[in-house]
Amino acid sequence: MAGAGRPLRSCDGSISPRYPLTEALTGALFVAVLIARGASRTIWLDLIFVAALVAITRIDLEHRIIPNRILAPLALAAIMLTALFEPQQLPERLLAATAAGGCCSPPRSLTPRDGDGRRQSWPR
Repeated sequence: MAGAGRPLRSCDGSISPRYPLTEALTGALFVAVLIARGASRTIWLDLIFVAALVAITRIDLEHRIIPNRILAPLALAAIMLTALFEPQQLPERLLAATAAGGCCSPPRSLTPRDGDGRRQSWPR
């Protein structure tokens, strides 16, 4: 956090205090996960999930959106790591993900459009 508020060399901007605080929070959550779950060969799935949730939460608090650029790679990583480390749980987790995605996402035909015909994020 020593660099927070100081000017950057490449531009006239400065580092927001939110960035080092986010990094510190992520590190503290990693430690909490390691203490709660113990070091195992599947801990990477938990740590990736925690890091993604921190990023998603920070972006959503600031912009009121959850970017698919984070969600899609997270879903793929979860599938690959589950298939690699816990293959017996893969069918159950895929079914749960499909059910959650189906009940939590509106059908594309129901998402509202703006005046230019582009789809809006839903709900607003």
